Amino acid sequence: MKETKVKMDRRGFFKLAGAAVAAGAMGAVGVGCSSDGSASSAASSAETTDNGLIPLTIGYWGGSPCELPMYIAREQGYWEEAGIEPNFMLITQDVSILLANNEIDVFESTPGDFPAIYQGMPLKHIDTIHVGCWSGITNNPEIQSCKDLAGKRVGTTMMNGPAYTECVALCAREGGDPSQINWIAYTGSTIEAALMNGEIDAACGSDATTYPIKYNHQDSVRFFYTSADELGEFYCCFTGVNANTLEKHPDVGDKIATAMAKAIDYINEDPDRASNESMEGGYMDSDYPDIQRGLTKNYLFGHGNEEDFKRSIKERWRELSDAGLLTEAPVNPFTDGQLNDQDNKQLDEYLDSLVDMVARWHGNAPEAAPTADTTGVVVKLEQRGPAYVI
Repeated sequence: MKETKVKMDRRGFFKLAGAAVAAGAMGAVGVGCSSDGSASSAASSAETTDNGLIPLTIGYWGGSPCELPMYIAREQGYWEEAGIEPNFMLITQDVSILLANNEIDVFESTPGDFPAIYQGMPLKHIDTIHVGCWSGITNNPEIQSCKDLAGKRVGTTMMNGPAYTECVALCAREGGDPSQINWIAYTGSTIEAALMNGEIDAACGSDATTYPIKYNHQDSVRFFYTSADELGEFYCCFTGVNANTLEKHPDVGDKIATAMAKAIDYINEDPDRASNESMEGGYMDSDYPDIQRGLTKNYLFGHGNEEDFKRSIKERWRELSDAGLLTEAPVNPFTDGQLNDQDNKQLDEYLDSLVDMVARWHGNAPEAAPTADTTGVVVKLEQRGPAYVI
């Protein structure tokens, strides 16, 4: 079922983000306490278990390679080795509500969460996870790149999510007008039919949504952008941790980073093994095994490089700036045109402040030390296997 149709102006982005946080705050009032008045939350659970582990709720959406390190850490016992008792929970609602209610401690976070953090959502990013994972697909010959989306009907499964943000930013950078994109939101199960019956001109979303469409309609559709290519030198996904959890347990950030680092190393040792184990365990969708294995190789899982971590976060904020969506920035490249050196300095300083807003680095935890294989995403681009090609 089609959900909503939005003609997005440049101020609408943060209005929607603020609404999500407001909903989260309302949720905290409505469902944050149990019948006896005690907080029923992840961050307010027992300090430690009987065996000395810190109990944490690990949120996940499931189905794709994106969250692969979380699954591997569970199957290989890395959470427990790091001093954590993991309690896995399927995410079925806005994470801003879960975080506001302290019902979730850890999950894979994307730049789609940045605006909500800007509005006060209690979330910090502590290390990188992987590159890529968003893409756009079309059967309209007029669409060759994101610039060509202006004036077109574009479906997405997540308004203001990373694929939306990337398409808007790339459209602006290429000289198009992203305010003229006619966005239409769909559920994941209906966007394919909408594209094929001509209801929309293009679809953008996670690779878990777009690659099966390509598989099912090999000669009819093609990709017009993939973040692994256009934005491949920047991480798109990060280990997100509830800021309240980090405050309650001062050493938990290092523990989480350690478990994730061990899992990422395991994946990089043998991506096919990791993919197969996760499909067999029911964590990843096994309907398209070749796609899952190909994307796992393509995503360049990495950890422990602070320079890449902060550079990637800053780039994601810059995408919003280039599209004119950072309305409180000192200068706006979209409306102000070519920036001079002083303008660029002001904007850089502003973007640096936004990096500090979302980042709390724990990738240098002693037991999370990176291997040579997992540092430097720019170098590692040369080692990347191709995404699954039909």
